[in-house]
Amino acid sequence: GTIVQIVSDGPFDGHRLMEDSYVWLLDNSNEDFYACTPYFAPPGDVLDAMKRAAIRGVDVRLVLPGESDVPIMDPVNQSFYRTCLKSGIRIYTSLGRFNHSKTFVTDDYVSSIGSVNLDYRSFRINYEDNAFVYDEDVAGQMRQEFEKHCGVACREVTMQDVYDRSLMQKIIIGLCRLLAPEM
Repeated sequence: GTIVQIVSDGPFDGHRLMEDSYVWLLDNSNEDFYACTPYFAPPGDVLDAMKRAAIRGVDVRLVLPGESDVPIMDPVNQSFYRTCLKSGIRIYTSLGRFNHSKTFVTDDYVSSIGSVNLDYRSFRINYEDNAFVYDEDVAGQMRQEFEKHCGVACREVTMQDVYDRSLMQKIIIGLCRLLAPEM
């Protein structure tokens, strides 16, 4: 009785099916959008959809790694913190082992697990596959796992964390933002 939609996307398909799916889901979410991704360097339209959702009152939360398996991704991920936090998006970083999950749940109905990171490469360069699941029970379980993970295995990032960066960190993070479309 559960509807599962497999969505595949690639750079030569002539469209941006995965990217458009995320933007549509964010633009049409009413309550919440919780996502977990190891690499966060979203294209502008995805970031804008996240910000629009948060600004209109949707509870948008991200779980990102506290320490990436690809060292350059730490400052790239961090280069988006200020923009996200100013829009009301909540960011959590995982403590302990690297979390490579690529999932989301929205409005306790649609959830997804797959290979798509919230980054430019996944949406525009790589071949990717996600399973979109349309089921309240599955979404409820994923939401509970997300909230449990945030509560016991993550630290919430605050605007004060952004302000407290050293000058050198700010310079490195700013330069890495320029690399975001390549990540």
